[in-house]
Amino acid sequence: MSATRSNIIRSLGETANSLNLVGNEEWVLPIWWPGDNTGGNRIFPDKLTAGRQIYRGLYTAISFLTLGSAFGAYLHSSSFSPEDGVQSTLLFRACLMSTALSFGAAIASLVNASPLGLMPSFEAKDGLAGSVAGLRRDDTLKFTTRGLTRITRHPLILPVVPWGIATAILAGGRPCDAILFGGLSAYAILGCFAQDLRVIREEGSVGTVFQTESSDVKVGVSEEEQERTRLRLFFERTSFFPFKAVFDGRQSLDDIVREVPWLQFFVGTIVGLYLEEKILQVLAEWISSAIMTMLKLRASLFITSFILLNHLALAFNSNISSRVPTSVSKSAIGMSSTAAAPNSEKKTHLYIPSERDAYYEGNVAQYLLDLHDEGATFNFCGGMMFQLVLSEKLQTHLKSVAADSSSEGKSKQPIIHPASQSLMPRTPDYKKSSFADNIHSFHGRELRKIPSANGGMGFVLQLSYADPSATSEEVSSPSATGKGADAEWNGAAVDPQGWSKEEIATYDGWRSDQFRQWRKCSMYEAEGYVTFGKEFGSEAFGLNHRFFLHLDNQNKMWLCAEDGCEGTPADGTSLMKKLGGMLFGM
Repeated sequence: MSATRSNIIRSLGETANSLNLVGNEEWVLPIWWPGDNTGGNRIFPDKLTAGRQIYRGLYTAISFLTLGSAFGAYLHSSSFSPEDGVQSTLLFRACLMSTALSFGAAIASLVNASPLGLMPSFEAKDGLAGSVAGLRRDDTLKFTTRGLTRITRHPLILPVVPWGIATAILAGGRPCDAILFGGLSAYAILGCFAQDLRVIREEGSVGTVFQTESSDVKVGVSEEEQERTRLRLFFERTSFFPFKAVFDGRQSLDDIVREVPWLQFFVGTIVGLYLEEKILQVLAEWISSAIMTMLKLRASLFITSFILLNHLALAFNSNISSRVPTSVSKSAIGMSSTAAAPNSEKKTHLYIPSERDAYYEGNVAQYLLDLHDEGATFNFCGGMMFQLVLSEKLQTHLKSVAADSSSEGKSKQPIIHPASQSLMPRTPDYKKSSFADNIHSFHGRELRKIPSANGGMGFVLQLSYADPSATSEEVSSPSATGKGADAEWNGAAVDPQGWSKEEIATYDGWRSDQFRQWRKCSMYEAEGYVTFGKEFGSEAFGLNHRFFLHLDNQNKMWLCAEDGCEGTPADGTSLMKKLGGMLFGM
């Protein structure tokens, strides 16, 4: 395989040379990027370098394509449930710290490069040819064992191993997590081993080393042979497995402690901790939104069937709507006994901003009630259809507000914030707490695995009534139970279908869903929501959020959770959309 690789590199180099790319003075690195003493700032100073660089570019492109396909398959096979994620706090912290330290080691290796890596090496050579800002590139310095390379000769890639294992656990510990992230760990080990094997067998080049003028350059000896000689010496002084060279006496622990770039390591660890939390947050969001992405991909394959079904639906939708009861059970999702079942009559004032404003004239309470009674859905994350459901106590409250035209009644109307306040932290007097007043913000939940929910995806967004007599007080330090709360709300659990005292006490909706407490039916019922299973089914599970309303620049209304996930009213209750959901696997 290495011989084939070398032949490909030579062929690419010859091709680049025939195209007059080698030694081309116009193909140069930016002036601020230090070049080397032989090639200067030319991108392709010689045929061998040109072949290597083109090969690596093609290799990188193919790697991105294959990794992208693997990641797409991972998103397609992923789904989140309360059983997913790290259950042990100690294990969670250990895995998170492992990923942070892995990032720290990898980032520190960027200034402590190995000849087996792609990072260049620089030396202080102020005023000499090829120097920029007092630095000149000299990749031969990478052959000198120093700091991290005394621990392992692969300081950039081997940290992927603990990172991949820990991330697989943090992401849920499912088979798809083990395959993707564990696979990256295995790939890192096999890739480093393959590099070592090429050097040991002298079957080809590894890493990136540009030859520079040096006192130990041997006249009459090719650059490739000199590089191989240096690599052999480097291998004799270093080890594949971390600290093995220390254990067998080839390296000194004192030298490691003295030479490791500790500043970069500590900064990299802090950056790594931040990046890992962002990675897990993005994964949690992408896993959810990937459902609709895959739906759209499948739809393109079945477009003909979709059109035919659409014509059939238009033909018999009006006939069956009067004779067949809606698939959504009113009692199963907490709808009032007077609620209207979704039908073919399109109530455009629920979905078109101009008609909404003309119809309701600022009566937001009535608007929310009508959305609930219609069984309306909200389009979250570009295609995740959540049916809006209001608790009975919140319905009673909103009916009272909607019917009260006095100044006191108007003061209790829910507020739709302006477009400039599209995130909860941008709203006035925002605090991280469980506070809700049924005006500026609401208590609510996202609920899943509810087959009867409108939209065809099994999702419900429930809003409930919060204690209006409660107050909030700032806390001097982040609450241990609130996981970063900067205020404490003393409200009680006043809605039988609303937040329990446990949900109020432990709320941390400003954090990523991946780190929060999801609840199953049994947990809801044990905490006091005794009718949860009857209303939503025993398989349903959910997560509590604070929600608020805001407009966008097109005057559309959005229902937004504290973590930024939001949805706008959309007509997702038609028979065609339900048939489409069943057809495409939703």
